[in-house]
Amino acid sequence: MRDRNDATIRVVQYADEYADAFIALNLEWIEKLFVIEEQDRRELENPREHFIDTGGQILFAVQGEDVIGTCALLRDSNDSFELCKMAVAPDARGRGIGEVLLQSAVDYAAAQGAKRVWLLSASSLKSAISLYEKFGFQRIALGDTPGYEKCNVRMQLGLNPE
Repeated sequence: MRDRNDATIRVVQYADEYADAFIALNLEWIEKLFVIEEQDRRELENPREHFIDTGGQILFAVQGEDVIGTCALLRDSNDSFELCKMAVAPDARGRGIGEVLLQSAVDYAAAQGAKRVWLLSASSLKSAISLYEKFGFQRIALGDTPGYEKCNVRMQLGLNPE
């Protein structure tokens, strides 16, 4: 994919060399807008253990040698993934990187046979909510939000209808 600056962007799956970028990109937006919660710490301190080793994936948008975005998929059942920890570098925002990451995450989940992708967010993150709605995510009952005080929105996208 080429962004508006005509530079090639590629989406790659998790490798340990990207762990620091995953942490830094997420800390940047969470610390700016919210407070780092214990659940954030657990996920960010051990991304391989928390996401990859449990059947999920972490995707990275890479431009040249720079990681400019990321998102994680946490497998929560045989047919469901939670989309989480989506972040784009401040200087890369507004270039469609979030769309590329979200499409790649949805495609990955569908290829794994998932029937749904769901997420928790905050109503204050208006551009994120708008992006999710653009992709067809719909708000559902909030229910339990284990570990996150900042979340007040739950959304879901159906995949692979039978």
